[in-house]
Amino acid sequence: LITQQAESVEIVYFANVDRVTAEGVEVELERKFDGGTLARASYALQETEDAQTGYDLSSSPHHLAKFSLQIPLSGVTAGALELQYQSEVRTLALPRAGGFLLGNLQLSHEIRSQRIHLYASVLNFLDRRYGYPGAEDHLQDVIWLDGRTFSLRLARRF
Repeated sequence: LITQQAESVEIVYFANVDRVTAEGVEVELERKFDGGTLARASYALQETEDAQTGYDLSSSPHHLAKFSLQIPLSGVTAGALELQYQSEVRTLALPRAGGFLLGNLQLSHEIRSQRIHLYASVLNFLDRRYGYPGAEDHLQDVIWLDGRTFSLRLARRF
């Protein structure tokens, strides 16, 4: 395993670490229905352990799950729902960052004659407080991410 190590805050490097044991399984299902609706679901279960310390690897959740549903609302407009779950993970300082469930919504519209796509999204619409473990070169043990976020995007294809 190549991982980040630190001699001090200023000296951070990558090194080969002793043995790691990892076992897991992953499954994904996808179905496209008549009319264009698309449903996807995936789940991953993993166990990772540093053979030297016996601890779980940091930033390595035991459970990951994702579900998405894309529904055409008209010939050029579609809506999408996405749910993502991650179980708690160990941080470098050994406590755990809590698990979380995130939900995202998106509405898209295509102007075919101009090859333009418009997207309106609400990310983390459940407004969950969540974060990921920091690495050796971060001062924070957990890096907290944004709550509910709105975005508009315009894309043009050439």
